[in-house]
This record gives sequence, structure tokens and C-alpha cells, in this order.
Amino acid sequence: PSKLPQGKGWSPLAWQVLEGCNNIPVSLFEAEEAVDAGSVYIVDYIKLEGHELNEEIKRKQGELTIKMVIKYIDEFDTITGIPQSGEETFYPRRRQKENELDSNKTIVEQFNLLR
Repeated sequence: PSKLPQGKGWSPLAWQVLEGCNNIPVSLFEAEEAVDAGSVYIVDYIKLEGHELNEEIKRKQGELTIKMVIKYIDEFDTITGIPQSGEETFYPRRRQKENELDSNKTIVEQFNLLR
């Protein structure tokens, strides 16, 4: 879930939620040996209101992914991938320790982490 070449790497959906994003891009792209480097076929967006928890966020991601795959299949004979261009950014891998709440902070301060 990122608008490639921005947001390559590990857990882009989680990172964007932590950043407070509520309009999260999702790219359907061709798999290549290099990380997240293939041509992009479709870009669409997960729209959040900012209160959704992980289960609902993942459900929205799954529904959008299915929609994008069906569109790709329906347009297979005519759809063409667009090579990625521009500055690429990478999200690092999230570790268990990074997902722990801090008892010295309020829930409001950590709400996106809780999500």
C-alpha cells in the first residue's frame, strides 16, 4: 500500500497510519527481483476516517486489492504497466518493540500506534 516509487519496503500501510495518513495509495505492480521495483498497472486509495482499528483497515485493504485485481484481469489485453519514475523512498522493517505502547503517554498520543 504505497504510491510507488514512494513507500517501498516493509509495512507501508502501518507506517502511513502511524504518520496520520487517511488517504493511503495502493499500487498494483509487476513483481520483479528488486524490491517493489516493477511497472505499475493500477493505483487506487484506501480512504480512512482516522478511527478505524487494524481489523477494519486490513478489511478495506483486502477489498480494494480484490477490486484492483479484478480490474487488471478484466483489462488484461489492454492494460499496460508504467515504469516507476521519480525519487524512491523505503520504509524500514517494524519490530515488535516498535509496536509497544508507552505507559507514560496518553492513548490520544498513541492512537495511531494502537490502531
